[in-house]
Amino acid sequence: MKLIKFYTQTCVPCKMLKPIIEKLLVNHPEVQYEEIDCTDEVPKEWAQTIRSVPTVIIIKANEPNIQIVGLHSYEYYDNLL
Repeated sequence: MKLIKFYTQTCVPCKMLKPIIEKLLVNHPEVQYEEIDCTDEVPKEWAQTIRSVPTVIIIKANEPNIQIVGLHSYEYYDNLL
């Protein structure tokens, strides 16, 4: 399973999401994690998918399964894993 966070450096909700993601990674060591900085532009391969930040995509079985836009609680993300 992989979790990808899309963020910008000036996004306050993105900054607030950081400790939530860190806690998830501690409690779910099997999850691979990647951050993609979209400050200048969204990477081409995600351009059709990412419309707002923060966005978290959860990939299971090599397919994007869940896309979460905005800031949510630790419990919300934990239940999706």
